[in-house]
Amino acid sequence: MNTPEPNRRRVLGGIATLALPAAAATDPHAAHRMAAPDAEALPAELAQPLLGLFQRVKESLARAGEALPSSEVDRIDAQMAAGQLAEAARAAVALLQTRVLLSASINAEARVSVKRGLLRPQLVQGGWRLFLVRISSPALVPGKLGASSTSALPLNGLHPPGATPAGSMGQQAVSTTRGDLALRWLDLDVHDLAPLDASLEALPLDFKIIRLYAADAGLRSATLALDIGPGTGDIGGRDRVNVTFQVLPARTVSLNIRHVDGRPVTASLAVTDSLGRVVPSQTRRRLPDLFFQRKVYRADGQTLSLPAGDYKVELQRGPEYLLKTSQRRVPETGDLRWTFQLERWIDPGARGWYSGDHHIHAAGCAHYEQPEQGVGPEVMAPQVQGEGLAIGAVLTWGPGFYHQKTFFTGGDASVSRPGHILHYDLEVSGFPSSHCGHLALLQMQTMDYPGSSRIEQRPSSNAPVLRWARSQGAITGYAHAGVGLWVGSTELPNTLMPPFNGIGANDYIVTLPEGLVDFIGVCNHPPAAEMTIWYHTMNVGLRSVIAGETDWPCFFEESMGMGRSYVKLDEALGYAAWCKGLQRGRSYVSEGRAHLLDFKVRSADGMAEPGGADLSLAAPQALAIEVDFAARLEPAVTPQTEAIRKLGPLDKPYWHLERARVGESRQVIVELIVNGQPVEARAVAADGRVQALRFAYTPLASCWLALRVMYAAHTNPVWATVAEAPVRVKKSAQWCRAAVDACWHQKLPRIRPAEREEEARLYDRARRFYERMLSEAQA
Repeated sequence: MNTPEPNRRRVLGGIATLALPAAAATDPHAAHRMAAPDAEALPAELAQPLLGLFQRVKESLARAGEALPSSEVDRIDAQMAAGQLAEAARAAVALLQTRVLLSASINAEARVSVKRGLLRPQLVQGGWRLFLVRISSPALVPGKLGASSTSALPLNGLHPPGATPAGSMGQQAVSTTRGDLALRWLDLDVHDLAPLDASLEALPLDFKIIRLYAADAGLRSATLALDIGPGTGDIGGRDRVNVTFQVLPARTVSLNIRHVDGRPVTASLAVTDSLGRVVPSQTRRRLPDLFFQRKVYRADGQTLSLPAGDYKVELQRGPEYLLKTSQRRVPETGDLRWTFQLERWIDPGARGWYSGDHHIHAAGCAHYEQPEQGVGPEVMAPQVQGEGLAIGAVLTWGPGFYHQKTFFTGGDASVSRPGHILHYDLEVSGFPSSHCGHLALLQMQTMDYPGSSRIEQRPSSNAPVLRWARSQGAITGYAHAGVGLWVGSTELPNTLMPPFNGIGANDYIVTLPEGLVDFIGVCNHPPAAEMTIWYHTMNVGLRSVIAGETDWPCFFEESMGMGRSYVKLDEALGYAAWCKGLQRGRSYVSEGRAHLLDFKVRSADGMAEPGGADLSLAAPQALAIEVDFAARLEPAVTPQTEAIRKLGPLDKPYWHLERARVGESRQVIVELIVNGQPVEARAVAADGRVQALRFAYTPLASCWLALRVMYAAHTNPVWATVAEAPVRVKKSAQWCRAAVDACWHQKLPRIRPAEREEEARLYDRARRFYERMLSEAQA
């Protein structure tokens, strides 16, 4: 800190005053009423960095399911918005002080001394809880906070599954006696994940998160120590302090979870205690529960482990079901069983429309401690079932490839329960060709590319990979289409030129004319980024379809099925049949809250639907467009729904029905799209009812027709041919031709020199193709 010495003393003196609470309470909800110093006691230059620290602590606690009280956070946010930074910083420090278990002081010699905080600590048997450590470091000593305890469970298998005792004292406990084991009941570590890790801030006052696990119930004593590296504990035992915890005993709650018709089923449960903490704790969860999800998945007959108390339980099974909230109690004694029954608001499957998410992952993303392995079907299958998905396609990709491909069986084999299929396939991501656009390859027979023993040996461009996949009968598409195609505009379509510098449907522009692409994946990027290229290529007569995907948990962590394809089947549900329907485009995409069922276009001579034959017209004539529409918005606007509606175009979730809400009404707009342009719009109630909608349109030239609810649902197209002429839109042909050059300049540097000649021929063929389309265009 480049601060003159008198000013430095003023800063450190101010922060010392700031850090001292005038009073404290033991109840986490009441404890924030501590006195703060006057505004002049906080040097102005510390307010902004302290508020930045507060934001990181707040986000970390919220992500772990132990959020700070929203009323206090809102008050601090209001002070910040009003420019009252000093007041906001004082309030933020006072609020964090309510969660402090230990206070540490670090002197200029990097010696760490520890004192008890004023919080009365409480743990829960068999679970984790979070506390804060307040750190005073006037000398701004760098380091990384560590925690240890002589009560830590030893390294002999007695620590909780997936946990490793942290800190120097715990690591030394490798040989124990029976008497020693009786004293070991605790596991602990320092939270070391973004946005708040264990590294000390360059601030005289800092806060870190410490996590504690209790194996036993009752009053339990532990000696806790803090350090910033070996040998940094203060002398005379001042680096440690004894703390007595009240550990609440956990009870086993048996769950009866039944479907609408009374059959046993798997669903999601989001459980919070009377203080708003998520339980089971999101910290260091045991599989199959995952720490980044507030909810857990349970089948009928399974259990939860909870201490006595009052709980709020949110039951759901994906967006086709109503969210059911109930208050439940765990008594201290007696038999304990909770019974739940699900309620649907819509059932597309009853009409032959089966939902699937073709893009989910079991390895390689942020939540895995060992991304080279990931998790197995026993974790993935409950998520698919608990979100009401008929199909869940696990795409094995670069990280975790060699382990995860052991679950791949090829063909139509799957890990299934009636109505729910989990299948393993391939995403070309983390491979040499990934820069050209990630590929989602479904219905593969083998994952091993000919002539390669390692993924690094595979081609550095997509066309050879696509040809290999199609040679084995695979359905081929581009994942997360919009990455690299965002141009800063929400107009769909637009004629701005994207940078083609990402991993979405980038070289789709050159592989589609080769007949190598079946679909592009949407629902996990702004619609204008994902579908502008699709609209333009359809406007020159090229045919591919859209497919809904989530890319869970890499793009989205909340749940699978945040983007879905609803595929119409006339046969029994199976992975091969579902993929074939997806390939044909006999489907619509949705985030699950809006549905466009049985879309048809009729002429005087016939009828066409997505995935079927073209509607052939000898001359322009009136068309009747039909669809059964259903959507469900919450009946009234709430702060939560309004927050979604007001999201910016680059804020997640990109697809959500609340973004389509018209003002404060319960209506959304359903649009008829012809060659990419809306020709009719209808405001329709999103009240959960299935409504028959009818549109009329007379095409003067060949076209494709589709229906959409922007940000929520989109059909695949019906093609209408007038006088046997092809679809040719001049502006789109011009855009496609320019896009080939834009993509070439981005991708060329990463194509291997030995492969560039063949890739150049591919791009030249695409240039000639779009030039021919342009020469045939009329308007």
